Amino acid sequence: AGCASNEDDGQKKEEEEVDPGAYIRMYITEPIYNFDPALAYGNEAALRIVSLLYDNLFVLGENGKPEKSLVKNYDIDKKTNSITLTLRADTYWSDGTPVSANDVFFAWERLLDSTKSFDAAVLLYDVKNAKAAKEGDVSIEDVGIQLLNQTQLEIQLNEGASMDEFLVKLTSYALAPLRSDIVRRAEKEIDWAKSPTNLVTSGAFRLRTLSYDPEDAGLTLERNSYYQRDFMND
Repeated sequence: AGCASNEDDGQKKEEEEVDPGAYIRMYITEPIYNFDPALAYGNEAALRIVSLLYDNLFVLGENGKPEKSLVKNYDIDKKTNSITLTLRADTYWSDGTPVSANDVFFAWERLLDSTKSFDAAVLLYDVKNAKAAKEGDVSIEDVGIQLLNQTQLEIQLNEGASMDEFLVKLTSYALAPLRSDIVRRAEKEIDWAKSPTNLVTSGAFRLRTLSYDPEDAGLTLERNSYYQRDFMND
């Protein structure tokens, strides 16, 4: 214990006047050089940040069971071992573009591309022909993922695959939707997920600043003003 000076009292008063909910400090164990959710698979430090930047189809609840997030509802057909996912209508990227079923389709198709190396592709191997496509034995068009419209996807699993286990796998942020226009445009010049300038996010936060300077290393996330925003009620 000790006595505080008037200067200390003034500083303490200023700190108390700051909204305690305005800033949250987080410490990560290692620098993150790429914010591609597909690369966060198996990387705990990257996963902590990616889970704040991207929304996912499902999230893992406190009881260990998947809970809907981007998904509004889903229908399971036990006869065909398939599932139809319907996305919510109030989900937007940080640039105001709606999150669509095509974003999910693109992200998964990218993982299963036989010319690309993504360890997270194994999460989709319950899907019909997904493993064969990754190994280059069949075309990506033969995979049991069908884009029905801008809000719906139909996914057919392999015979005998567990639907419950597949839903748990869908809670992995490595399977989060991605914007094809952003990824394809940036990949021609630089890695798309390495700077705040190129990155668009669907989660509660967006990447504002990023520094690898040893004296001031770190990153700043700020609220994504489009996250779960209902424009009809604005």
